[in-house]
Amino acid sequence: MGWIATLQHDSVRGARMGRFNAGLTTTTLVWRIGTTLVDTGPPNQWGAVKAFLNAEPVRKAVVTHHHEDHGGNASRLINELGLPVYATDKAAAHLIAGHRLKPYQKVVWGRSAPCTPTVLTGPMDAGNGYTLTPVPCPGHSEDLTCFLEESQGWLFSGDLYIADAPVYFRADEHLTDTLATLEAVQSLPFDTLFCAHRGVVKHGKEALQRKHAYLTGLKEEALALSAQGLSIRHITRRLLGKEEATSFITGFHFCKANLIRACITETQPR
Repeated sequence: MGWIATLQHDSVRGARMGRFNAGLTTTTLVWRIGTTLVDTGPPNQWGAVKAFLNAEPVRKAVVTHHHEDHGGNASRLINELGLPVYATDKAAAHLIAGHRLKPYQKVVWGRSAPCTPTVLTGPMDAGNGYTLTPVPCPGHSEDLTCFLEESQGWLFSGDLYIADAPVYFRADEHLTDTLATLEAVQSLPFDTLFCAHRGVVKHGKEALQRKHAYLTGLKEEALALSAQGLSIRHITRRLLGKEEATSFITGFHFCKANLIRACITETQPR
């Protein structure tokens, strides 16, 4: 499907893209701030990424985390366009090693090639007077990093937010870390989120507060039902409803039961 829509907030422009436009998690956004691209888009949307870059030239890119819809074109930016791509040490390790994809990930986002990014160790000059400061935000993945533009009150949040009340959870996500991150970012000086799936979220700090409150409440309910002897399957149905097509298509790698299981079994940070 390619380049689906363009979003604009102040001087930041985003391009939404994806093979399937069937909901927030089947499309993703790359953002341009100053002369920097935040995230590189999925491999099967390289044409859309190049079209966006032709219209909005950049000098460098930075990756929020290694997942294929975010770091998937890092190798092409480096090898085909000669642009430096920056990533934190944890994200860089994943991009260098590469990672195996589930069948649904290959279909939705495409295969990404390993690459060697430049390791980012501190604040980055994003061009045009903007500075991006990396903020470790583990949970969705161990290497998830948000980028704060403090002077503007902007947070490029990768996959930290997406929704107030998510019902699906990846098998490799970590709820305890997510809750700790959602609490920790409240001390940061920002208001607007640039979410890689939702888009521009004004009053972003309040949105993250709502997500934290929802997940905390869900965890309490799940633990209470588990103490009564209910199975994860029954708790999932009671609190989140039956599994739907997404769960079956992804082989239950992305499903409701994963969220309930995390609520019940996780007791310590990763």
